[in-house]
Amino acid sequence: MMQYAKVAHAAPSRIDDRAHGRGAEVQKPLATVVIGGIISSTILTLLVLPALYRMFHRHGDLKLPDFHTPENSVQE
Repeated sequence: MMQYAKVAHAAPSRIDDRAHGRGAEVQKPLATVVIGGIISSTILTLLVLPALYRMFHRHGDLKLPDFHTPENSVQE
């Protein structure tokens, strides 16, 4: 929900072609970067990360070695 509000806030700066005055040449590219970053981070969080999690953690198929077992411990 916050991402939608942030994009809605930055959209007028990106869309307005009549922008002029101090800093207007910076506002449009900055709004483009902000909107792109918010959209890409939302897609990564909602789609890509869960897919990667499922790919690497399927029903416990991924077995990592346990380095803290007695047979792997260093004998002094």
